[in-house]
Amino acid sequence: MTMSKRAEALIPDLAGLPALIIAVVHGHSKVVEYILEKFPETINCVDNVSNTRCALHRACEMMAGRSTQY
Repeated sequence: MTMSKRAEALIPDLAGLPALIIAVVHGHSKVVEYILEKFPETINCVDNVSNTRCALHRACEMMAGRSTQY
Protein backbone atom coordinates (compact mmCIF):
# COMPACT_ATOMS: atom_id res chain seq x y z
CA MET A 1 0.00 0.00 0.00
CA THR A 2 1.39 3.38 -0.99
CA MET A 3 1.22 6.20 1.52
CA SER A 4 -0.47 9.39 0.33
CA LYS A 5 1.45 12.64 0.03
CA ARG A 6 -0.85 14.09 2.70
CA ALA A 7 0.15 11.40 5.15
CA GLU A 8 3.83 11.84 4.26
CA ALA A 9 3.59 15.58 5.01
CA LEU A 10 2.73 14.75 8.62
CA ILE A 11 5.45 12.16 9.28
CA PRO A 12 8.23 13.49 11.53
CA ASP A 13 11.90 13.03 10.75
CA LEU A 14 14.26 11.07 13.02
CA ALA A 15 14.46 14.06 15.39
CA GLY A 16 10.67 14.11 15.74
CA LEU A 17 10.07 17.19 13.57
CA PRO A 18 7.53 17.33 10.72
CA ALA A 19 8.50 19.02 7.45
CA LEU A 20 6.61 22.24 8.23
CA ILE A 21 8.51 22.81 11.48
CA ILE A 22 11.83 22.03 9.81
CA ALA A 23 11.08 24.60 7.10
CA VAL A 24 10.12 27.22 9.72
CA VAL A 25 13.23 26.60 11.84
CA HIS A 26 15.49 26.97 8.81
CA GLY A 27 13.69 30.07 7.51
CA HIS A 28 12.52 28.52 4.23
CA SER A 29 9.45 30.71 3.76
CA LYS A 30 8.67 29.46 0.24
CA VAL A 31 8.69 25.85 1.48
CA VAL A 32 6.45 26.82 4.41
CA GLU A 33 4.06 28.51 1.99
CA TYR A 34 4.04 25.46 -0.31
CA ILE A 35 3.42 22.99 2.51
CA LEU A 36 0.57 25.09 3.93
CA GLU A 37 -1.04 25.53 0.50
CA LYS A 38 -0.87 21.84 -0.38
CA PHE A 39 -1.35 20.35 3.09
CA PRO A 40 -3.23 22.86 5.30
CA GLU A 41 -3.79 20.23 7.99
CA THR A 42 -0.07 20.44 8.84
CA ILE A 43 -0.65 23.81 10.54
CA ASN A 44 -1.61 21.96 13.73
CA CYS A 45 1.21 19.42 13.75
CA VAL A 46 3.52 19.50 16.75
CA ASP A 47 7.04 18.25 17.26
CA ASN A 48 7.48 14.89 18.95
CA VAL A 49 10.03 16.35 21.35
CA SER A 50 7.86 18.78 23.34
CA ASN A 51 4.56 17.53 21.88
CA THR A 52 3.18 21.04 22.34
CA ARG A 53 5.11 23.38 20.04
CA CYS A 54 3.66 23.77 16.57
CA ALA A 55 5.17 25.61 13.60
CA LEU A 56 3.47 28.85 14.66
CA HIS A 57 5.09 28.64 18.11
CA ARG A 58 8.47 28.11 16.46
CA ALA A 59 7.99 31.08 14.12
CA CYS A 60 6.96 33.35 17.00
CA GLU A 61 10.00 32.30 19.01
CA MET A 62 12.25 33.08 16.06
CA MET A 63 10.68 36.50 15.53
CA ALA A 64 11.09 37.26 19.23
CA GLY A 65 14.79 36.42 18.90
CA ARG A 66 14.68 33.28 20.99
CA SER A 67 16.57 30.22 19.94
CA THR A 68 14.55 27.28 18.66
CA GLN A 69 16.08 24.03 19.68
CA TYR A 70 15.61 20.67 18.06
